[in-house]
Amino acid sequence: PIWRGPTPGQDNHDCNWFVISEVLYDYDSVSGGGDTGHEFIEIAGAAGAYLENVQVSSIQGSSSSAGSVIDSDIISTLRMPGNGLYVLADQTSSGQTEVANADEIVDLQFQNGPDAIQLLRVTASSGTTYFDSFGYGSLTPNLTDLSHMQPAYEGTPVPDLSTRIRPITWARDSNQTDTQNNAADFSFDPSPTPGQPNLPSE
Repeated sequence: PIWRGPTPGQDNHDCNWFVISEVLYDYDSVSGGGDTGHEFIEIAGAAGAYLENVQVSSIQGSSSSAGSVIDSDIISTLRMPGNGLYVLADQTSSGQTEVANADEIVDLQFQNGPDAIQLLRVTASSGTTYFDSFGYGSLTPNLTDLSHMQPAYEGTPVPDLSTRIRPITWARDSNQTDTQNNAADFSFDPSPTPGQPNLPSE
């Protein structure tokens, strides 16, 4: 296996399963700090895996509206590309993006934390399939979304860092290790790599 780690003595991973690989939700640089056109989420899965009806949702993480779905974007591609990575990138006002290697451009609405991001498949015939979730900041304990009642994050959320010249990017290790604990599985990465293998975590 080239993602989610090896499984000796256990069942192999489902070829149609996905994880959140890398997220940039708060952008900053030497020249400016606007998020529009810079946010992205990278999804990892087996090459050729079935992506239809998979959606990325931004979830309100705290306050009286905790669990509310802020925004959802349905992936329009049928299959995972050959490199096993799919990049959903935010659009600028002209409908373009500043994100390298973008596979699809949408109007992402990731908010600065505390918030969360979910990866689901939702169909009328099969209902909701939960794949993964990622939380950042001080979130409501055991938070689920109010639309599908699925986890908004796994284990302990990562900190919600403040931008200081570098974008706030969180990424799994190069093996896409998934222990169902965001704080253990994701590391801060000051050098985003959308559409490319993640750098080894330090």
